[in-house]
Amino acid sequence: INPKAMDRLVAWTGHSRTSLIEEANTNELVSKLLSYCTAINASRQGTKDEAYVINGIANALKKHNIAINNLSTDELVPIKNGDILPRLQAKKNFSKNELLKSFDFAGKIADHNVDILGFAKVCIGQGGHQDNVYMETTALLEWVQKHGVATTLYVVLVDGLTDDALNKYKNLKSNYNLKKVFIGNHIEFQDYMIQEYGKQ
Repeated sequence: INPKAMDRLVAWTGHSRTSLIEEANTNELVSKLLSYCTAINASRQGTKDEAYVINGIANALKKHNIAINNLSTDELVPIKNGDILPRLQAKKNFSKNELLKSFDFAGKIADHNVDILGFAKVCIGQGGHQDNVYMETTALLEWVQKHGVATTLYVVLVDGLTDDALNKYKNLKSNYNLKKVFIGNHIEFQDYMIQEYGKQ
């Protein structure tokens, strides 16, 4: 539950946390209302999950001289013309439909002089916000095909999918002539990075 939302509900109703939960245990309507009012926003939780995954990858790869850093949603936004700009600058110079989904992380493979740009999604269930991930991935791959830099590895991390759903993403890569693209979950990405670029 969202603890701040619960605190607001306690203040608004004048009932304690305990009494609200006890009432929810005996009254289905109160239970549903309590769940609705205190649920964690899925897209915010997804952002936290993605940051957690990226930090875990960064910790696993730093001993191999591979640096990975989380980015805010405003730091690096790819533009359909090939530019990558901070969101504020991008919004000043381009219409909204020319901006792609921002990169979630960046990095550097120092021993190989390779930069890393990627986005990460933790997908739980289907529908709504998560359905956009496939379209965002397609748009990124089209952008990389047109504007990708040979010294940059572009990464699409998708966690929380069934094997069949993940394979749907991986199959996208075959639609484009892309050598410097990785699509997979965080475990596959870590293994790939250590095998391809890690210190032995």
